Amino acid sequence: MVRPAAAALWVSTLLKLTLVTFAGLWPIRDRLWHLKRYRSLVNLYTLPDSNLDVLALAWLHTGVLLVLLAHIMTPQNPPRGYMRRSPPFTRVRLGIRVLGPLVQLLLLAKAVAVAVWGREEVLPPDPEESAAVAAAAAGRVGLLCMFASIVGALVGSFVEQAAARSLASSWRRRWRRRTGATRSGAAAPLLGGDALPPDDDDENASESHKGAHGDTPTVSTLVRMASSDTPILALAFAAGAAAALGQALIPYYTGRIIDAASIDPDPAALRRFTLRLLGVAGACAAATGLRGGLFTVAMTRLNVRLRAALFASLLAQEAGFYDGTRTGDITSRLSADTTTVSDQVCLNLNIMLRSLTQAAVVLAFMFDASWRLTVVTFVMVPLVLAICKVYGSYYRKLSKRVQSELAEANSVAEEALSSMTTVKAHAAEDSTRAAYAAKLARFYSLQLREAAAYALYMATNTFLGASVVAGVLFYGGRLVLAGSMSAGALVSFMLYQQSLSGAFQALGDVFSALAAAVGAADKPGEVVALVGPSGGGKSSVVKLVERLYLPSAGAVKLDGLDVGAYDAKWLKRRVALVSQEPVLYARSVARNIAYGLEPEDDVPQEEVPTLADIHAAARLANAHDFILALPDGYDTECGDRGVQLSGGQKQRIALARALVRKPAVLLLDEATSALDADSEALVQEALDATMRGRTVLVIAHRLSTVRNADRILVIQGGAVVSPGAEPELPHVPQVQ
Repeated sequence: MVRPAAAALWVSTLLKLTLVTFAGLWPIRDRLWHLKRYRSLVNLYTLPDSNLDVLALAWLHTGVLLVLLAHIMTPQNPPRGYMRRSPPFTRVRLGIRVLGPLVQLLLLAKAVAVAVWGREEVLPPDPEESAAVAAAAAGRVGLLCMFASIVGALVGSFVEQAAARSLASSWRRRWRRRTGATRSGAAAPLLGGDALPPDDDDENASESHKGAHGDTPTVSTLVRMASSDTPILALAFAAGAAAALGQALIPYYTGRIIDAASIDPDPAALRRFTLRLLGVAGACAAATGLRGGLFTVAMTRLNVRLRAALFASLLAQEAGFYDGTRTGDITSRLSADTTTVSDQVCLNLNIMLRSLTQAAVVLAFMFDASWRLTVVTFVMVPLVLAICKVYGSYYRKLSKRVQSELAEANSVAEEALSSMTTVKAHAAEDSTRAAYAAKLARFYSLQLREAAAYALYMATNTFLGASVVAGVLFYGGRLVLAGSMSAGALVSFMLYQQSLSGAFQALGDVFSALAAAVGAADKPGEVVALVGPSGGGKSSVVKLVERLYLPSAGAVKLDGLDVGAYDAKWLKRRVALVSQEPVLYARSVARNIAYGLEPEDDVPQEEVPTLADIHAAARLANAHDFILALPDGYDTECGDRGVQLSGGQKQRIALARALVRKPAVLLLDEATSALDADSEALVQEALDATMRGRTVLVIAHRLSTVRNADRILVIQGGAVVSPGAEPELPHVPQVQ
């Protein structure tokens, strides 16, 4: 089976090389003999008018990329003992990560060189021209072929880089799964997480983490809830497009007014363009108001639907839910969180559509004013914004560390002040003062770093922004002096540039705001992993959660309520278990999936799964296809203890049996440790899909098995010896 990343790599490479080769060689098809000798090639090539360098760069990039991937390529079915020594995954990924931006920067520099020094020839010269003309035009390819090759190589490099990095991560996971490679030589991971600690640049690990229990279901649910307002949103978008057009026309008429007033005095034109500017401003204001009003209506309608859905869910809860949940928490979800979601989604959808339309319309007007200045600006503005974005991200992380240190200092003070009698009784004033002073010293040190970083950030941000303006003004001034554009057009262009920068900045801010909205919509639901040696008490926790045993001390709570307060049957229908060795019974596959939920089990009729429910659970568990391939499909008898099925098939049926209950909590007790590599891969794929949007408790022996969990608790000797999250794991001893 061809992986999507591999398919994307080969398709993008084929399309890129085909386009770049055609655009590079077709304009000089009658002079290809020049390519045979270096001296003739030098006569054929010029930096602004020839794209042979783009052709060579595109082929070189693809060649180096394939060579890098060849160093880590792993076969689908490697022989036993294959590649016990780890391939250079980290070095190859670093090479891929550096190679892509380097090629892209060179291509952008080429685009700027063409814009500044290139000829005003859209098409390449006709090869049928006279010998003298043909010799003078040697190597010139025209703007169409030039930018076709640059854009093709640029887009292809982005796709190739992303596909290559994804493929490298996939091969690394496959190698570890096949060879059983971990830091201690242990078996492959349970949840698709890496057996070894992920590389610092392993963004694919974080993506797989999102895929396992990320925000995709929340986003899709929000989109579905907003889809009934499609007519309102469509009208709002149309009004936004009209407003963007009006905003682009304002700089245009501003430039024409300047030309009519000073460059080429024309009182009639001055009055005409002024009236048009006022008319456009009025229409733009009306369209902007209409767009904002319609998005506010859509936001309110989504807010109402969110509140109604949440309230209906609250009414459906058992009475015990309210015994263990504070009323303030419920009303906070019903008021603050629903408002946050609806406001942020609609507001940022408004900003995103407005900014996209504004950028497209402004670019069209910029090209009309000067395509050369547009290319220079389109290269410089995103680069400056990217640099500011990266630096801003670093500064925000540093700010969070400062606030964290201050919070720790405050906690030391609060602890001492709340127990001052004990402090004084033990004469511990000096040590308490020293502890507080130590925290303040760390806070002060970080505050100094934050101040320096802020100063550098502001200086960089200000200088780069001014540099873009200076560069565009200098080159635009030269074009005005050369008669290629008017002074008014240059003024209009500068206003366009500000509008384009604002649009790009707004688009960048939208994603962080939407993340906050999704976070509010996602409350509760996480993956908690229990790791530790055999006999440490991990499986006992599962039995306590399922209320198979009662705790002799302490309490096991779900949603803040002791599990003993729930009805036992009700609890078993909402907390589902997939164990290491699932038990199937001598009944059909369908009845094994519906086990415990049949009418004879005293289950309410609305909770008895239908055949469609059984099929849906089997699909989610990656079991539907192999079940249909059985002699009698879902009516096939499993035999005593599932003897008719393989281990991987039994495990996926057990997973379907858990999922058909639509559990609020999913318990995975070493769910893949007893399977072979092929069966484990299939069950793992099903587990990754089913963990999205659920509360999951995972049991495993090794820390390396569950690195992608939200929280990891190390259990040893019946106690939690190391709670924490992934960043803390390197400090925890490896448990075998």
